[in-house]
Amino acid sequence: MKNKSFSGKYILYVIIFMVTAIVTFISMHYKAESAASVLMSEATLPVVMAKTEAGTLYNAMHGYTCEVDYSRLSTDLTLLPSDKKLAIAIDTYGESVSSISYKIRDSRDMSLIESTKVENFDSSPSRVETVLNIKNLISDEVKYILEITLNTKNHENVYYYTTVVSGMSDGIQEKLDYVIEFNKNTYDASNVNEISKYLETTASADNSNYGKINIYNSLDQVRWGDLHPFIESNIIPSLYESDGDTAVIAIDYTVGAGNDNDSYDTYTVHEYYRIRKTTRAMYLLNFERESNQVFDGRNDLLSSGKINLGIQPDSDIELMDDDKNNYTYFENEGSLWCYDKSSNTFTKVFAFASDDTDNIRERYERHKIKILDVTEDGNAQFIVYGYMNRGIHEGATGVSLYSYNYVSNETEELLFIPVNMSYEALCETVGDVAYVSDDRSFYIVLNDTMYSISLDSREVMTAIDKMSKGTYKVSGNGRIIAYSTNGELYNTDSIRVFNMERVNDYTIDAPPGDKLMVLGYVNTDLIYGIAHSTDIINDENGITTFPMYKVCIMNECYELIKEYEQDGVYVSSANVDGLRINLDRVAKSDSGYSAVSVDQLINKDENNTSEHASFDIISTSLRKVEQVIVLPKGGGKPDSVITRAAGSVEYKENRTIDINDIHIGTCERYNVIGKGRYYSSYDDVDKAIIAAAGNYGNVYDGENNIIWKRFKTSSYMIKGFSLSSSYGNSYAAASHAVESFMGSDKNLKRLTLKGISFENALSFVSDGKPVIAKTDDGYVVITAYDTSNVTYIDASTGSEVTQTQANATKLFTQAGNIYVTYYKK
Repeated sequence: MKNKSFSGKYILYVIIFMVTAIVTFISMHYKAESAASVLMSEATLPVVMAKTEAGTLYNAMHGYTCEVDYSRLSTDLTLLPSDKKLAIAIDTYGESVSSISYKIRDSRDMSLIESTKVENFDSSPSRVETVLNIKNLISDEVKYILEITLNTKNHENVYYYTTVVSGMSDGIQEKLDYVIEFNKNTYDASNVNEISKYLETTASADNSNYGKINIYNSLDQVRWGDLHPFIESNIIPSLYESDGDTAVIAIDYTVGAGNDNDSYDTYTVHEYYRIRKTTRAMYLLNFERESNQVFDGRNDLLSSGKINLGIQPDSDIELMDDDKNNYTYFENEGSLWCYDKSSNTFTKVFAFASDDTDNIRERYERHKIKILDVTEDGNAQFIVYGYMNRGIHEGATGVSLYSYNYVSNETEELLFIPVNMSYEALCETVGDVAYVSDDRSFYIVLNDTMYSISLDSREVMTAIDKMSKGTYKVSGNGRIIAYSTNGELYNTDSIRVFNMERVNDYTIDAPPGDKLMVLGYVNTDLIYGIAHSTDIINDENGITTFPMYKVCIMNECYELIKEYEQDGVYVSSANVDGLRINLDRVAKSDSGYSAVSVDQLINKDENNTSEHASFDIISTSLRKVEQVIVLPKGGGKPDSVITRAAGSVEYKENRTIDINDIHIGTCERYNVIGKGRYYSSYDDVDKAIIAAAGNYGNVYDGENNIIWKRFKTSSYMIKGFSLSSSYGNSYAAASHAVESFMGSDKNLKRLTLKGISFENALSFVSDGKPVIAKTDDGYVVITAYDTSNVTYIDASTGSEVTQTQANATKLFTQAGNIYVTYYKK
C-alpha cells in the first residue's frame, strides 16, 4: 500500500509539473510573438549626392544596409574632377553621421583598388559635406565602382554606390545647367522660345497624351497645355552616359496641377535628355517625358462605372479582381489600392510613400508590386520586390510576401527573402512564378530555380532547378508551370506540367526520335511543339532552327484538345498574344529552311466580353487621354466614395528566410538600360538589342560591359582591317580575320545575332567592331558606312565592295539578317 501511495503521488507531481511547464512554454511563446510585432517605420537613411566644382548636386544615391553585388548594373555615372577630389553632400534627415569611408573597386572583377577613411567633414543639422580625395591609382576614361560607407546613429554601416570615371569631366557643368534650364522653361510661359528652338516638332506626333512626350511633340504639348502644373520637389539630375561631347541625363521629380474638381493632383515625372555640346552650341538630340498621376481616390470614381487613373504613359499596371468582381486591386506608382464595390470604398493597402515627408527616399522607384490572389471576401496576397524604402527592411533588397485582411484592414508580412544584389539584378532573377497554394506553400522563381517555402514551418525546398529562360511557361492564373525537365531549349525529351494548387503533375514524353519545346499558355491551356531530331539544324553561326511538325494544345486536365499539323510546313516559333497564338512557319529549301506565311490559332472565346476588370482610355478637355479601369459590374455613386488606408503594416520576427544558394545565374544575361532607367534583361543578345533600339538604350553584359549602343556616328571607317579569302570557306575566312583584328584572347566573346536590323548592326561598326554579315552567296565583313553607302569585304574573294545602304539592307534582309561580331569582356 505504501509503495502504491508513493507511486500515485509521484505520478501526480509529474503531471502537475508537465502541465505547468506546458502552460509556461505557451505563455512565454505567446508573449515573445506579441512583443515581436512592429509597424512600418519611417525612412531613416541619409541620401548622398555628388557635387560639381560649381556646386551643382547630381546623382542622388540611396543607402543599402548590407553590401551589394553592384557589379551587375550601376546605372549612374559620376565624373571625377581632374584632381580626383570628389565633393559630396549628404542629406541626413536628422540621422547623425559619425564616420565616412569609401572604397574604389574595379568594375569588371570588383577587386579592391583603394580603401580610405575620411578624416574631416562638415556637419549641420540637415546636411554633411566633405571631399573624397581619391588616390591616383586609377586610369583615366576607365570606369570604377565607388562604394561610400556611412556610420550613423541607427545604422552601423550604410553603403552607397555609383560608377566613377576620371578624365571626362569637361563640359559636365554646362550639360547639367542646360537640362535644369530646359526643364525650368517648360513651366515658364515667358520663355517658350527657349524650348521651341530645340524641338523637332512633326505633324505625325501624337499630341493627345501628357503621359508620354518626346522631342517631336508640339510646343504646347511639351508645356502641358492648359494644365499649368507647378513643381513640388527638388530636382537632382542623374548622369547616365558621358561620351565625349554627348551625355545622357535624367531627372525625376513631382508636380502638382489643378483639376476639374477644385482640387489638385500630384504627378511623378521622369525626363530623359540626350544632348551634345560643341564649341558653337548645345544640341538636344533626344528628349522624352513620362508622367504618372498619383492615385488618391478623390474624385476618381466615374459615374460610368470606371476608376480613373488619370494621366499615365501606358497601361502596364498590375490589376486583379475576385471571381465575383466585388473587389478590384491595382498598383499605382509603387502603391497597392483596393476598390470595394459593395461599400464604395477605396483602400490604400500598401505604400512606401508618405504624406508627411518630401518623399525623396519614399518615392525612390526601385521596387515593384505583383498581386498574387484576391479572394471573394476581399483579402489579397501580394509580393513587393526590390529595394525596401522604409520599414524593418529599409535599405535591403529582397522579396516580401504580404497578406491583407479586408475586414480587419491590416496588412501583414508573411516572409522576407533578402538577396545581396541590386534592384536591377533582382528584376532579372525574379521569374514569372510567385504563387501561394491553399496548403500555405509559397512558390517563387529566383535565379532559374523554383523554391517551395512553407509559411508554417519555414522549410525551404527546391521544387525545380535548371529553369533557364525560354524552357518554361506559366499559366495565366499563375498556378501551373510547364518546363523542360533537363533545362535545355532545343534538346528536350520530356515536359513536366506541375499544378502548384493541386500539387500534382503530368509528364509529356516526346515520341521516339523527336524533341519537345514549351511554347506558352492561353489561360490554362498549354501549347507545346514537337520536332524531329533529324530536322533540327544548328548552323555555323550557332543559330538553331527548331522546325516543329506539330503544335499541340493541352488543357489543365491534361487532355489534348487541339493539334496543328500541315504537310511540308513547319512552325519555327510561336508567341501568345492574348487569346491568339501567332505561328511563324518555314518550309524546307536547298539552303535549309525558308520562311513562309504566318498563321494564327484563335481561341473561340476571343470575342467574348471580359468578365474581369480591364483597362481602357477616355479623353477629357483638360487632361486629354486618361487611363481608366473598367469595372464589369459598375461602381457605386461617385459622390459617396469612402477613402481609407490600411490600419497597419505589421512585421513579426522570424519571418526572414535566408536561401543561401541565391546568386546571380550562371547563364549569360543581357541587360537593357534605356532613357535613364533599367528596362529589362534577356537571354538572347539580339532580343536585347531590339529592345534597346526601341528605348534609346544600351545593352550590357552580366559584368557591366557595354555590348551595343543605340546611338552611332553618322559615318565610320574601320582602319587596318584585312582579310585573306584563302582561309577555308567564306565564314571561316571572315571569322578568322575579325578575331585577329580584335586581338584573339580569352576575353574575346562572339556575338551571333539574328533578326536585328541592318541599321542596328552598323552600331557595332561605329564602335570599331567589324561585323560579319550573311548573304545568299556566303559572308561579307562590314567595315565602313556613311549616310548613303556601306562598304564591306567579300570573304569569298577578298574584294572590297561599296553600295548604297538601301541595296545593302535588301541584301542582308533576304539572307535573314544574320550577323556575327565580337567584343572584349
